[in-house]
Amino acid sequence: MSLINASGINANIISMKLGMLTGLDREKHEVNKTYITACSILYDGVFIPGGQQNVNTLKS
Repeated sequence: MSLINASGINANIISMKLGMLTGLDREKHEVNKTYITACSILYDGVFIPGGQQNVNTLKS
């Protein structure tokens, strides 16, 4: 995440609930917003880690 921010990209971590997430690199990341508090029109793109399983979870 620090590399993304250092590149000048404004990234937010959006999840089902606020708190901390641990990445695959064991680095801790703070959740900035929840699905309820994030407005989709404010974002140009989305990245969903974890592949198709996580995409299916969001669809349900």
